[in-house]
Amino acid sequence: MKRRYFIKSALAASVPLVIPDIALNELLSSSSCCGRKLVLIHLSGGNDWYNTFIPFSNEEYYSKRPSLAIDATEIIRMNSQYGFNPAMSPLVNVYKSGNMFVFNDFVCEHDDNSHYTAEQLWKTVSLHGDKSWLERLQECCEIQVHSAKELRDQGNQHNFHGDLKSVSDCIIQSNENQVFTLKLDGFDTHQFQKHKHQYLLEEYSEATALFIKELRKNGKFKDTLILTWSEFGRSMSENIKKGTDHGHENSIMIMSGGFRKEGFSISGDPETSTIVDIYASIIQNWFGINPSKVLFDKNFVNI
Repeated sequence: MKRRYFIKSALAASVPLVIPDIALNELLSSSSCCGRKLVLIHLSGGNDWYNTFIPFSNEEYYSKRPSLAIDATEIIRMNSQYGFNPAMSPLVNVYKSGNMFVFNDFVCEHDDNSHYTAEQLWKTVSLHGDKSWLERLQECCEIQVHSAKELRDQGNQHNFHGDLKSVSDCIIQSNENQVFTLKLDGFDTHQFQKHKHQYLLEEYSEATALFIKELRKNGKFKDTLILTWSEFGRSMSENIKKGTDHGHENSIMIMSGGFRKEGFSISGDPETSTIVDIYASIIQNWFGINPSKVLFDKNFVNI
């Protein structure tokens, strides 16, 4: 199993600036693991990462997406190869500040494209496990795990914005190690995708940017790690209904005010990156817990 590394790039530069590599365990580690928060956001349905972080230098992207490709003049460039969808503009400053990392071209370890199978893998790190890794984290390590639905009695709106507001309220009030799970539905865009996907990215970006602003104001962003995931990605080629089908290539976003390095963009190794490795690094380096207690009988690398 190879070790994954992260590559720094100059925002909006014509040529990426490559600096010495840094591993995820170095990025997340600190002297204290107390009062840490992990926020897991599920973009449910299978997000189109090609139209989220756009490979505008790739001619195949434009040739295979005659109606769905985002015009190069509208893209907010991250480096010489990738750029933000303009709907992601509320989060651009988070990236510029060195608080957003993209783990790109991540391949899930299952052979079919069913939502159920993919979600099971993300939640249990096994297609045969009866408990999620979060249930095991809560039982073995006494870390509180909350879903956004549990927190909805706090008076906030029952939508993605309201759910994040409920989570921020809880984070601000507690000094305990905690995990929160949220879901934004609608990403299974098999037809007429373009405008719907833009709207969903806007909703996600605006709500997450406000969430981060609230955490910063209360001194909690440095102790909060936000991981955004989707069960799988979408096909590079658009279909006859001007949508996309399920695809194997995936990505994750992680954001935190507690990163020890600045200005990085992450690219994964599609042949060796695994869900288990990412969870293991978070458990060990963010919470200071031996991953074997949670991911037992699993082979993993502290990436």
